[in-house]
Amino acid sequence: MQGNVELYDKVSTHLAKVPKSVAMADEYFKAISIQLPPLLLCKSTNLGIGETSVTVLTNIYHTAVSLACKLFTTDTVLAKQYILHPIMEPLITWCSSQNMPEMEMMKVMENELVNSLVQLQVLLTAGCRGSLLMRKTILIETKTIAPLLLKLHFQLEDNDSNSILASPNRKSNTISAKNAKKSTRQGIAKGFLEKGLDNCGVIDESFKDQSAFSKLKFSLADVVMAQVNQDVDMALPYISSLLSEASSLIVKWPNKDGEIWAALHLTTHLRSPAMYVC
Repeated sequence: MQGNVELYDKVSTHLAKVPKSVAMADEYFKAISIQLPPLLLCKSTNLGIGETSVTVLTNIYHTAVSLACKLFTTDTVLAKQYILHPIMEPLITWCSSQNMPEMEMMKVMENELVNSLVQLQVLLTAGCRGSLLMRKTILIETKTIAPLLLKLHFQLEDNDSNSILASPNRKSNTISAKNAKKSTRQGIAKGFLEKGLDNCGVIDESFKDQSAFSKLKFSLADVVMAQVNQDVDMALPYISSLLSEASSLIVKWPNKDGEIWAALHLTTHLRSPAMYVC
């Protein structure tokens, strides 16, 4: 039954228990780690299923989110090792390659980066039992890549604004920009962080576009908001890095033929990061 939070909780609680037939919890977490992350992408991936399967897809997605929360509660160390760290791996590779030759950037694909951010967004905005521990763990584990994510978010948003001023079709672009900003705000507000599991509709409107650029912007907005909305002593290092001189350097992106790379190189930034932070 779609939207049955109690059922999601029961199923995920059962799945989170290590079967008696498995000798070690390590083995079970390793097996689950192969199956769980792809299910977190259900809302943002066009699986080509029929309309009659939308309810099934929705139930699978919410059960997967609930299961992730349960696994972090069951064993945080193993959950980090087998679920969180593999999800973060493309982002870490991308982050470490920013100051390296272009060939290093080829080691990670655009779709891998976008999928990683979507999965992090799903986990960070979960509202089921155990989500607080999971969110706290993720925020700690992602602190090394948070400054670059904030910088990427700023540059994409800044270029959206600048493209309006530079375009000959300023009027039509202004309308599009307003719609984009409205969608972005919806993206920030989306997720179980605000609405909880009890409001379970079909596939999220924020991912209706299905383009890599759309998925990146919506997921990045939630991930960045989770980082900067922490206590001041935790969020300040990220904000300070955005205000540094290095923040003027354009974030490197792997796919030079894609929409995301084009957006990053669209114009010279006109706004100061300080204005953005304020």
